Amino acid sequence: MSVDQPQNRIFGDYELLEEIARGGMGVVYRALDTRLDRMVALKLLPSKAIDDPERKWRFVREAKAASALNHPNIVTIYDIDRAPFGEGEPVDFIAMEYVAGRTLDRLIERKGLPLRERRSTPSRCRDRRLAA
Repeated sequence: MSVDQPQNRIFGDYELLEEIARGGMGVVYRALDTRLDRMVALKLLPSKAIDDPERKWRFVREAKAASALNHPNIVTIYDIDRAPFGEGEPVDFIAMEYVAGRTLDRLIERKGLPLRERRSTPSRCRDRRLAA
């Protein structure tokens, strides 16, 4: 079973509800934290990256860096761990705050950014960098 194509919707203490993003560092699902009864974003390290120590190190570094920050424009990291995925090997994951809405890449691909958002986006990104 692959994190890219889950057949079992239960992953540790989380119920995977829908895929919301995909990239080089993982597949992100909207999930229900069944212990705390709250929505989370769950990033799973892709199957092909599990045996790559460099990618795993970057994955953990990403979680540690984000968890060290406290800023309204940066999601809160709730957990980083490994959990069995179906009948396969344990999978590394990051559980983080779920923020409803469109991702920046989806917003841009449709119409580009409206002028007002083009002006405010760099300052929001600058604020995030300053918080880091």
